[in-house]
Amino acid sequence: MLVVAALLAGAGIGAAVFASLWRHEASSRQAAEAKLTEARDVALNLRAEIAALQTRLDASRKTAAAAGKAARQGSAHVSALAAGAQPLIASAGSLEGQAGALTDRSNTLSSLTATLNKVGAASASLAAEVGTYSKAVQWFVYQLSAYAKTIRPPAKR
Repeated sequence: MLVVAALLAGAGIGAAVFASLWRHEASSRQAAEAKLTEARDVALNLRAEIAALQTRLDASRKTAAAAGKAARQGSAHVSALAAGAQPLIASAGSLEGQAGALTDRSNTLSSLTATLNKVGAASASLAAEVGTYSKAVQWFVYQLSAYAKTIRPPAKR
């Protein structure tokens, strides 16, 4: 009988130890599952943030591409205007000061165009500069015409 009591006592102690270990393991498993759930939530939030950032990056790239295209077109217009102004500059010695100013303006516009190509955010400013340059060329042509009228010999009668 003593042996049976000892066996029962040992089984009771073993069951208590097993129950304690089981509770500890279950508690550890629950903590690990909670951390895993938290990590999944963080990962899901990060994926959403990455998707939003990717969308913004795509939009920014499209904007930069459009600005670059506008800058290239503006540069071509400026180059065409500068090429058209060269014969006028060569034939108007007395207007050389104004031609120098136009050249400086063209250089300024070229600099602005280069900045626009790099930044992609100043296309509206470039359009304004092109308009100003065009007005300056028109004014220059007008003054050249007036100058040409003044230096023309009088008609013989």
